[in-house]
Amino acid sequence: MTLKNKSLWLLQLYHRMILLPWIDWEEIGKFFESRTRDECETAKRKYSNATNLVEARKKRLAECTRKRKDAERLEEEGRLLKHRKTGAALLQEEGYLVQQISEAERKVKKFERHMEDLARTSDLGSCQERRVAVQLGDEFNQEELEESALDGEEASDGEETCASPVPTGGAIDISISL
Repeated sequence: MTLKNKSLWLLQLYHRMILLPWIDWEEIGKFFESRTRDECETAKRKYSNATNLVEARKKRLAECTRKRKDAERLEEEGRLLKHRKTGAALLQEEGYLVQQISEAERKVKKFERHMEDLARTSDLGSCQERRVAVQLGDEFNQEELEESALDGEEASDGEETCASPVPTGGAIDISISL
């Protein structure tokens, strides 16, 4: 879910909370939290499988290259056995393995980016949840809000941060600094 979609979703959720007070919002929050956790675990598992696949295919490529060199040497000597693959067939197999390795490495990079996005999204999600909770009047004491503001200022080394709510008269002004 992109930042824009998540912000829109949170805004819609805020309006629904005002209009539908009989719904158990804690249960809904737990559902989305578990869903995010499951999504992270799935992404990690897929990443692990993809890296294992790359390693296995690289081993197969090394073995195939060794067999091809042996087959070419035997062909030059004229002693290639009938049940062995020729050097040309093994060379084709090497090309196919190289193609598979490059595709698997792209998948690994894709999963790395996906896991980074999930980490960023979950961080932003917690900031947005905090803001929605403050807007709805949840019981946050002022010390926690000040601590979260300090945490946001300390993490501003090029990372995404979230600002804590700042009271402005009768309303609360909330913003995210990226």
